[in-house]
Amino acid sequence: MKSSLSNKNHTFILGLSKKESFVAKVISTFLNLIGFESVSLIVKSLSLYKELNNVLQKNIGTHSYDIITHDRYSALAAIIAKYRNKDKISITQVLHAPFSEQFLITSNNKTIYAMAKFLDIAISKQIDKVIGVDQLQIDLEKKIECDNTDKKYIVVPNAIDVKKLDLVNTSAFGRNKYAVIVRHLHEKNGVEYGVRGAINYISKSSNPIFDKLLVIGSGPLKEKLHKEFHEDIKANLIEFKGSLSNMEALSFIKNAEISIVPSIPVGNYIEATSLTMLESMYLKTPLIASNIGGLADTINHLKNGFLVEPREHEQITEIIFEIEKGTYDIEKIKETAYVNVLENYSSEKWMNKILKFSESE
Repeated sequence: MKSSLSNKNHTFILGLSKKESFVAKVISTFLNLIGFESVSLIVKSLSLYKELNNVLQKNIGTHSYDIITHDRYSALAAIIAKYRNKDKISITQVLHAPFSEQFLITSNNKTIYAMAKFLDIAISKQIDKVIGVDQLQIDLEKKIECDNTDKKYIVVPNAIDVKKLDLVNTSAFGRNKYAVIVRHLHEKNGVEYGVRGAINYISKSSNPIFDKLLVIGSGPLKEKLHKEFHEDIKANLIEFKGSLSNMEALSFIKNAEISIVPSIPVGNYIEATSLTMLESMYLKTPLIASNIGGLADTINHLKNGFLVEPREHEQITEIIFEIEKGTYDIEKIKETAYVNVLENYSSEKWMNKILKFSESE
C-alpha cells in the first residue's frame, strides 16, 4: 500500500515509531495494573498524537494537503495541523464506529466513555469529509451535533489485499478436518454462539465433515470462553489457538472445511464489512456468518455464503448438516464468493475510491 500510494503522489504515515510504541505500551500497562485506566488512555492518546503531529508537520511544510485519517488519534493530530496551517489542510475521516462506541464495548469506565464522547463531538466539528465503512456509521456521524453543514459523506466498505492472500499456504496440514472461527474475543463478535453451533453439529453427526473447531484470536472474553467450554464434556471438540500471526490465521482459514463469522449487536456497534468474512470468501472456504450489518450486505444467502440470525446457534448447526448432506452446490458458492471479493473488495479498488472522494471538491 505504501508504494501504491507513492505512485499516486500520496504519503503513507504509520502511527508510533517502534520506540514510542514500546514506551507508551509499558506506561499504559503499568497504569492499567494499578487501576488508572482513564489515565492510561490519556497517555496512549497523547503519545499517538505527539508522534503523528510531528510527522505531519515535517511533511506539510508550505504545501496544501488532503489528509485521510483512519482513527480518532490521527484525526486529532490532523486537526491540530489544520489549526496551525489555516486553510492548507482538508481532513477526510474513515469511520469504523464512533470512538465512544468502541470504548463502550470494551470498558465500563464512565470517565473514558465521557472523554471519548467529547472527542467524537470535537473532531466532528473539524473534519471536512467522512468515509463510513457502512451506512450506519454515516447515520451515527450525522447525529453528532456539529456546525459543519458542508461536510461530505460516502460509504466505502472494508477491503483486503488479495495479492497477499494469493501467497497463503494451501498445502494439507496433516491433521483431522476442522472448522475455524477467527475473531477477536469481544462480546460483539458473538463467538460463543459460533462455538455452540459447531460443537453441537460434531457431537450429533454420525459422519461429520469436520471433527474439531479451532478458535483463533484473543480478547477480554478469553477466560470466560475457556472456562465455559473447557469444563464442558465436549471440550475435546474445541481448541483455542490464541492470537496468531495474520499469515498463520489465513492458512488455517484456507485449509478449513468451514469458516464461521458470528456477530451480535452491542449498542450502536454493529458489524461492518468483516475482514475475516472477505478473507474466507476469497480463500474459497465455505462461510457461515450472522445476518447483520456489513455481513448481510456482502453475503447473498445460498449464493456466496450462508446467513444465520444473530445468537441463533441452532441455525449454524442446521446449515452444516445440510452441507454434509450435499444439499448445496458448495463449489459454485465458493467460486461466486471468490469472484465477488475480487471484483468489489480488493484493497486497490478500496484505495482508489477513497482517494477519488478525498480529492473531490
